[in-house]
Amino acid sequence: MDILTANMPSAKVCVLSALIANYVVLKSLPNDKPIQWLKQSFVGELLGVASHDQEYTRGVLGCKPTHRPDVFYQVVMKQKDHDHGASHNNIVNQFFHLISSTVFIWNFYTFYIGDYTQTAITGLLSLTLRQSGHAIFEPPCHTAESLCLGFDTRAKLMVFSTYAVTCIAATMYLASGKDLTFEPGAQACLLVTLFFVFGHVYMLSLLHSISIGLIWFIKFVTDPFTDWQIYYPSMWKVWTTPDWKAATLENFLSHTKTDGDGMDKAQAVKKMQ
Repeated sequence: MDILTANMPSAKVCVLSALIANYVVLKSLPNDKPIQWLKQSFVGELLGVASHDQEYTRGVLGCKPTHRPDVFYQVVMKQKDHDHGASHNNIVNQFFHLISSTVFIWNFYTFYIGDYTQTAITGLLSLTLRQSGHAIFEPPCHTAESLCLGFDTRAKLMVFSTYAVTCIAATMYLASGKDLTFEPGAQACLLVTLFFVFGHVYMLSLLHSISIGLIWFIKFVTDPFTDWQIYYPSMWKVWTTPDWKAATLENFLSHTKTDGDGMDKAQAVKKMQ
């Protein structure tokens, strides 16, 4: 049996039990200082919540009865609109999202049939294309992204770096000699995916509520399908758009900085609408 999956069932139970216990303890404390410390720590940075604007989210979503299916659906779709307005305005980026979303839809099938190596390889390639659209072509939008529930571009760069290191390390360490294959690296990358996705849901649940965490999760897993609805015009616009000129080294490096983008909250809210 495979090294990574030999004790997977018991490992899942242990991790899930630890997360539930940790969630209950942190949420039952008289103040949220430990949660805020976790948010600002390296873990919070890696899981994409360090720059998240809690005050804005509480003001917008805190009073909504998200336990109702109709309200839950409306909030998910509104979050998609906010995400689009915040950091998906460049035609080239939209075209890259269209391609990557097509691959991700195929990945649902390859994952279902158990072809984890193909899922990881095609998924990582499409993720590279998807995030290059943000980092290379979109202007800095830290303020607007902080008002959304998902990862900002800076956190996405950290996620991508983690995938790269994991893939290389797992392949070199777990595969041996002439039998060197990508399968160990592929399985490790799938575990990293679970860490980032459910880790982000967990952090949003700590900062707000479980329903807010689930809103982002449903948005995340349905994005490949709704991306087609929004970005299909980029298939013909991308060949003549001047948006290709946005690809500069200065623009790329600006996403790694934390000193803001010169936009206040009111301007960011207007941009998302």
